[in-house]
Amino acid sequence: MLPFVPYPKIAESVADWPDDDAAIRARGRLTWAATEKIHGANLCLCGDGEHVAVAKRRRLLAPDEGFFDHRAAVGGLYAAVGELVAKLRARLPVASLQIHGELFGGAYPHHEIPDGVQAVQTGIAYSPDLRFLAFDLAVVDDRGRAAFLPLAEAVELLEAAGIASVPLLATGPLHELLALPADFESRVPAMLGLPPLPDNRAEGLVIRPWDAELEGARPMVKRKRAAFSDARYHAAEAWATPHPGDALDAVERLGLELLDDERLASAISKVGPSDGRPERTRELIAELTADLRRDVERLAGAALLSL
Repeated sequence: MLPFVPYPKIAESVADWPDDDAAIRARGRLTWAATEKIHGANLCLCGDGEHVAVAKRRRLLAPDEGFFDHRAAVGGLYAAVGELVAKLRARLPVASLQIHGELFGGAYPHHEIPDGVQAVQTGIAYSPDLRFLAFDLAVVDDRGRAAFLPLAEAVELLEAAGIASVPLLATGPLHELLALPADFESRVPAMLGLPPLPDNRAEGLVIRPWDAELEGARPMVKRKRAAFSDARYHAAEAWATPHPGDALDAVERLGLELLDDERLASAISKVGPSDGRPERTRELIAELTADLRRDVERLAGAALLSL
C-alpha cells in the first residue's frame, strides 16, 4: 500500500506561527504566494511510479470506494502522476509523491451551461462538471516522511504534466499579501472558460512560501471572507473561567451554537456523503465530533477543566 501523509492543518492567523526572532527573520527573507482557497473536498493523488492511489483528507480510499465520483475528475491524471515520479526521481530521493488538491464543482447555474451532476459544496459555483485543481506537491521518502516542494516549482512541474493548479492571486512580501482582501470574485470559472455569474464570491485565500521552503513546519495561513470564517463564533477571545456549577451548561450551549449546517457540510466534504451506508455514517459522525471537539476545547478550555 502506498504511504499517505495527510495535509497539515492551515493556521487561521499568523499569531499561531512560531514567534521567535529567528523564525520571524527567516519569514521576512521569503517571497510569498497567495492562492484562491476553493470550497470543495480535499483530495490527494499518491503515486510511486507503478501505482496510483487516491486519498481524502485523512485516509486512502479503497479502489472501489466512491467519494463524490472523484474518478470523473482525476481518473485521466494517473499517467501524469507516473511521469512526475520519474522526473523527480532523476534528482531527488523519492519513494512516492503526493499531489494535494481540491475536488469541486458539479453545478453552475447559468442559462448557457447545461445542468451539472451534484455539487461537492454549495455557496460558490465553479463548474457543471467535477474538477480537480492541485494546490501543493510533496515528495515522500522511503521512511514515509513528506516534504513539500517550493510552490513555484510545484506549479511548474504540475502544469508541465497537464495538472492544473489553483489560481495564483499574487506573490510578494508577507505583509503585502496579508493586506489583500479576502472577499473577491472567484477566478476559477474564468480559468475554466465559463461565463461569469453575478456575485460569485471566492471562499478566501491561502498564503504560504512561494519559491523556497523553511526548515521545520511550513508556515501557512488561510483568510476567509466573513461568510466562510471558521472564527465567526467567539472570535475575540477564549472563554473566561465560569462558575463550576455553570460549566456543563456553558459547554453544552457552545456546542449547540457551533453545530450548524456549514460545519456539517465541511465534514461531508472530508468524508463523503453517507448515502445511507452505516459505515460512512459512523465515519461522518466521528469527523463531525472531532471537529466540534477541537473548537469547543479551544474556546471553552477553562470551562472543560472545571468539570
